[in-house]
Amino acid sequence: MGYYIGSSNGDDPSVEIVGEVEKEVFDAIKDCPDAYEITEAGEFVQKMTAEQVKAKLLSQKYIPSSDVSINAFLLDLFAVNPPKDTQSKMRMSGLYSEWTPGNYSVGDIRNYAGQTWECWTAHDNAIYPDITPDNPQTWANFWRPLHGTSIETARPWSKPWAGTTDMYHAGEYMVYSDDKVYRCTSDTVYSPEEYAQAWEEVN
Repeated sequence: MGYYIGSSNGDDPSVEIVGEVEKEVFDAIKDCPDAYEITEAGEFVQKMTAEQVKAKLLSQKYIPSSDVSINAFLLDLFAVNPPKDTQSKMRMSGLYSEWTPGNYSVGDIRNYAGQTWECWTAHDNAIYPDITPDNPQTWANFWRPLHGTSIETARPWSKPWAGTTDMYHAGEYMVYSDDKVYRCTSDTVYSPEEYAQAWEEVN
């Protein structure tokens, strides 16, 4: 019995049959596509020996990809030389971990629900389990959202709960519930609906 090799066409779920091969060729192509190439006549020509295929499969199994390696390098560099200013923190926020309950120190940064948060009061969730993002009044005593100073770093509106700690300052941007970007024109804890004078639409 022959084994068929196919290729998908973009988002089209249908499969185009491009050749029939023996089982050992099928297994080699399935595990290591570089082992064979297809000629213009539709024949499969072996490009790698069995030892080369074995070596490549071992490398694929145990050696991380370049993308994974680069990410690990960046994370190590990030840990040694973290950004100092708020806007750098926001531009590189994809390197921060997602918030989960834990033991946090002042200055720790985590992402949650589209926001990048900075811890401003140390705490341990094992002792204080109610310090969670879905408990905003308590959460605001320990975390503050970082606010962008450009359209590119504008984040969803986050209602201030802790006065000067998490209020919006003049020159900061946010995306309101109407999906429009607003720039703060004077320090405020109120939304554009509550106090329109403190905001201007920028898009």
